[in-house]
Amino acid sequence: VEEGIEIGESESETFTDPRDGQVYKIVKIGDQIWFAENLNYESDYGSYCYEEDPENCKKFGRLYRETSHCPNGWHIPNRTEWEELINFLGGSEIAGGKMKTISGWNEPNIGATNESGFSALPSGVAWWPADNAFYGMGDFCAWWVSDRHQMVINSGGENTNFYYWNDSEGESWGA
Repeated sequence: VEEGIEIGESESETFTDPRDGQVYKIVKIGDQIWFAENLNYESDYGSYCYEEDPENCKKFGRLYRETSHCPNGWHIPNRTEWEELINFLGGSEIAGGKMKTISGWNEPNIGATNESGFSALPSGVAWWPADNAFYGMGDFCAWWVSDRHQMVINSGGENTNFYYWNDSEGESWGA
């Protein structure tokens, strides 16, 4: 990624996943480079389309178990990296709005500006071990944090939240 790209300016910057040739938008926010769309790499273990509908994968990307499906050279962000992003965007009370797309979310979609270019979509989640336990499409999105937390944005606010997932109660998958 070229030097000097400012917040939200890198919509033309892309990354091609060498595993399957899919092309993804990337964005520089502060000093960090992020995917500006959800990964859609299909693996043999732990990647699913919402409600098992391939059209949902085309729009929202795939839902993954916590194991990393990242392309070589990329990684699941740790909490410090997420916090750096959130702080750069003004803190946890407003960062979610700056990360959410303006359309595609259920009402009220409070604070959505996508001024960061992060382009968060309301992809929902899948819960495991329950079969076909998909929910939240249109209302929220969740991403894995490398320390077994999830970072969540919802349609009812512009804030961001971290949740710790306890394996003894089940396991969730996020984008």
